[in-house]
Amino acid sequence: MMVASMMAVLALSAAGLSPPRLPARTSRSERRFALRRLRGGATADPIDEKLYSRQLYVMGRAAQLSLGSASVLLLGLTGLGAEVSKNLALAGVAQLDVHDAEEASLADLSSSWLLKPEDVGTARHAQAVDRLAPLNEHVRVRALGGDGRPLAEGDGQAACRLAGADGGEWWEREGAIDGYTVVVACDMPHAPLARLSAAARASGAKLVACWSAGLAGGVFVDCGEAFVVSDPTGEPPRQALLEHVSCGEEGVATTVQEQPHGLQDGDVVRFEGVRGMEALCAEGRTFAVRATGRHTLSVGDTRGCGEFVGGGRLVQVKQPVSLDFKPFEAASEEVGQLLHEVGGRRASRSLTLHAAFAGLHALPAGCPPGSDQRGAALLAAAREAAGGGAELDEALLVRFGRSSGGALAPVSSFIGGVAAQEALKAVTGKFTPLRQFLYWDALEALPAPPPAAAECAPRGDRYDGSRAVIGEAALAALRRGRYFVVGAGALGCEWLKCLALLGAATDGGVVHVTDMDQIERSNLNRQFLFRPSDLGAPKSTAAAAKCAQLNPAFRAVAHEAAVGAPGSPFDDAFWGGLDGVISALDNVMVRDQRARQRDGVISALDNVAARLHVDRMCVLHRKPLLESGTAGTKANTQVVLPGLTASYGASADPPDDDIPVCTVKAFPYAFWNSYLKLGFPLVALSEPEPPETFQLPASADGARGEAWSEWSRVEVDGGGGELRLSQLVARLEERFGHEVSFLSTSGGMLLYSPLSPPASQQRWLSMGVGAAVDEALGGGRGGERLVQLQASLYDEESEEDVEAPPILYRRRD
Repeated sequence: MMVASMMAVLALSAAGLSPPRLPARTSRSERRFALRRLRGGATADPIDEKLYSRQLYVMGRAAQLSLGSASVLLLGLTGLGAEVSKNLALAGVAQLDVHDAEEASLADLSSSWLLKPEDVGTARHAQAVDRLAPLNEHVRVRALGGDGRPLAEGDGQAACRLAGADGGEWWEREGAIDGYTVVVACDMPHAPLARLSAAARASGAKLVACWSAGLAGGVFVDCGEAFVVSDPTGEPPRQALLEHVSCGEEGVATTVQEQPHGLQDGDVVRFEGVRGMEALCAEGRTFAVRATGRHTLSVGDTRGCGEFVGGGRLVQVKQPVSLDFKPFEAASEEVGQLLHEVGGRRASRSLTLHAAFAGLHALPAGCPPGSDQRGAALLAAAREAAGGGAELDEALLVRFGRSSGGALAPVSSFIGGVAAQEALKAVTGKFTPLRQFLYWDALEALPAPPPAAAECAPRGDRYDGSRAVIGEAALAALRRGRYFVVGAGALGCEWLKCLALLGAATDGGVVHVTDMDQIERSNLNRQFLFRPSDLGAPKSTAAAAKCAQLNPAFRAVAHEAAVGAPGSPFDDAFWGGLDGVISALDNVMVRDQRARQRDGVISALDNVAARLHVDRMCVLHRKPLLESGTAGTKANTQVVLPGLTASYGASADPPDDDIPVCTVKAFPYAFWNSYLKLGFPLVALSEPEPPETFQLPASADGARGEAWSEWSRVEVDGGGGELRLSQLVARLEERFGHEVSFLSTSGGMLLYSPLSPPASQQRWLSMGVGAAVDEALGGGRGGERLVQLQASLYDEESEEDVEAPPILYRRRD
């Protein structure tokens, strides 16, 4: 044992690590870790490029090397702590020490993937090493006991809490947390957090704290004084071709019309290849700019640089930034000035949530979840914590208080993703950290009216934590629900994990998941459900199997079919039987309205077409769609509700250069900074956009016009038999009071036009609608199904054609 222990120390020393303390005995995971490091040899590449390939593209080698020598201490393995620890392990920190000696409860299973029913009654960290270590073979994971020392093998059941010499926590002892790069505190009350913040400052460690309760959460960051951010945005340097550079005391650089410069006041640039002004391009010469327009920049004194002849470009030169942070206690006194606002919400809401979490840990025992008593108690505790001068949203506090008695997996996943990324920023100096508080809530997602206390009361099962927030009726609906998850990559894994922990599809429901890809090594870094033993397996199959391990009652059906492919199982009956659809295709690509008109097979690589096909099916069958996607450090969500919001395909993304600098799609530091791993399930960051309304004009004979949106439709059923096309045209003209000037399939294949040659027109009008559609599309498609058609109506007054709402014809062959 001593030999193995020394080998572990030597391996860590070779990697530049200095572990805070040495265990008396090493666990199996520590021995495996040491052997892997030793077998790599002194000349081995310290970065596993096959594993971290996608992350390297986002963060770069320097940042990854920093992670590979970082030591992180995580305190608190609640559902939130389980998410943060998972993300840090996947990211590749060198050492991850975890501690939580609290006994695991059944309610913890609602939000924690790290716990199983057999863990109830033992310390939360008892099995942490065995379940975190397999996530990344390059990360050394240790569980610390109640005295702060690593648990030896076999001691995982220990739940002792050993106080420091002054009666405080073990981490308050002098030198107890020396050697850690970052300390992460999950769901820690404010009073001990203030002491931990002071201890972290004394040890030179950065601090990230996070909280989650019900449908709200928060994050606090302290990176100390003079923290240097090497790359505030993580974006490639901006560059643009030059149209002209003036010579003068206040020279102006003008970029070509096709390339707005995208820079802000204070940005620094250099010039390259400017003919006639070679002095402007001298090596090492840079200019601080002032933006005077989308294509113009004031660059300072250009006298003596010559006269512009042509050519050249300007290139942004990234500048490091030094930031000062305040410790938690001091920051709390100035919280109003240190809030990072989200989505245009008022600062008063974040101040109210700060008081809410301060009061949450002071609630008296015996306040039942969902009760008026709990809401009133939280209101009183928050008022006391905030002091007399604070203006608080009392209705918000009561709603938060009623729903704060439990934890939801999606909220833990989201807040845990934000907190983990803040820890990565603290380690690497890449991307701008939060300064310093961020609060978020989705209290509008509570059922209306809110569930009563009886609905939220515990029932002694694994869903008690979720039940305390949203009530039994909502859980029952989830259990019976039928959902379709499109994509089992990084986002799909998070969705499936959260659905399993919430108890979806566990009582008559089902979750269908499809993905055509197989698991590759690069997937393991961010697709949580997969392990090295899954390499080469279908993603959908492996993901469904892993979720069944998280919750044996979870029913998932795996598919490997492309959405929209002929012969796929996703026919009209399938879509019609769903309760909701989740589009979890990882990569966000620019949408183009023209892509909406595509017909045929949707390949796994055709990301835009796949999303738009799913969107069309949801509009056609009036199903809710939860759309999500990622691109590097950025992400988006969109909740699409039938009749209430615009669909995903209702708008096209603007060209990149037309996106304002302050929006999330261009520079995330001006909105949510940069996140590497986010959990978005059941969470929307965008305000709902109502669908656009269209007006059908009145007919020539005075028939009244009507308004419709993209969710409007006209349903036509052939009854006991098949309608002829002539009968369908007659019904439509009667329905709208206008002549049908054009009738086609949804893809634009012509079925009828009064301008067609009479013989052809007569032939088509005499055919059954189903047969006509089959012939237009070039193949038989027997069986009962919905057929979507589109029509144009002739407006006699304006003498123009008006597009009608989609026509859904239920064909009967």
